Amino acid sequence: MTSIIKTYAAAAALFFAPLAGAAQNIKPGPGPDTTGTAAVVTGLEKTPLGRELAALAKTENVSFTFDPRLIVTEQPAVYDAKKKLIALNPKLTKDEKTVALAGALRRLWQEKSFNVREVENETLLRPDWKYALRQTMSADARAFGSLVAAERMVQGLTAAESAGTLKNDFVAAAGLAKEMKGDGLNAAEYLRLALEPAFKNITCDMSDNDVIAKKQLRDLGRDLSSADMAMDGDRDAEADSLLVNISTRMKAAPDSAAFDALIRSFGGMSLDAREKSVLKAPVITPQKLLHEYPYLSAHPRMARDATVREMNETFERKIAWLKGSLDRRQTRRNAGF
Repeated sequence: MTSIIKTYAAAAALFFAPLAGAAQNIKPGPGPDTTGTAAVVTGLEKTPLGRELAALAKTENVSFTFDPRLIVTEQPAVYDAKKKLIALNPKLTKDEKTVALAGALRRLWQEKSFNVREVENETLLRPDWKYALRQTMSADARAFGSLVAAERMVQGLTAAESAGTLKNDFVAAAGLAKEMKGDGLNAAEYLRLALEPAFKNITCDMSDNDVIAKKQLRDLGRDLSSADMAMDGDRDAEADSLLVNISTRMKAAPDSAAFDALIRSFGGMSLDAREKSVLKAPVITPQKLLHEYPYLSAHPRMARDATVREMNETFERKIAWLKGSLDRRQTRRNAGF
């Protein structure tokens, strides 16, 4: 039992949890149960947003299963991006399964629309930026699940409450449905009723982001050492290739403006990536995006300010060292050594 919990704790990529690099390789339990998953997808197709999500799943050849291990970890759904597999918690009610599926498919949409797996695992990001990105993506997926639930409530397809894992999601959905039935749901109401509460109901271990960043830096350092050996062995083409690759990766890191634009891409109320998301509103300042919303979680797992500051300082020092080392090796290559 303990090993199962540890497996999912280390690799969790729930529709509302942070998208971890390791999470892409979650393996379903032996003998995955696909019986009944078609009914969940069919149920999702009964509303406009649900039909769009189901169509996306079909286009991307996503498969579905029920995984009893999620009962132990109390996770509604897990999306394995590498395998294009969504595992659902079999203990959820019919309504909860539909909402969990909607949130997981929003994860798929995020990946397809913004190439987030590459950004997460390949692009050099400061630990606090990576944390903010994960939290924002998680909140976006969770809020969108509530939006689908609200749409179903308006049509009388879904109960107005849940006593289980998705209790808060259904509370948010009820508020959204009320606005939909009135004068319509606007961006400010979606932010207040769904997105901001979603930020409060997700958790992420900051140290996981630090681990990924350190691995990226170690990989670059290893490649620099390999370039040294290639130069010492007169393997010029290999040395040039390694140095170009390192330089390209370091230059690909986004600046503040580019990262701000990326993170504001989330928070929309549709599957149109061109839609102006609620996070693009002027009232949502960079301070909110990077230093407030990501830390609204009711269950923080980190000593926030001091930990973030220490991680960032270490990251910046190593980046500066790598840049200096790269410059010295490129100078050596240009000199013909």
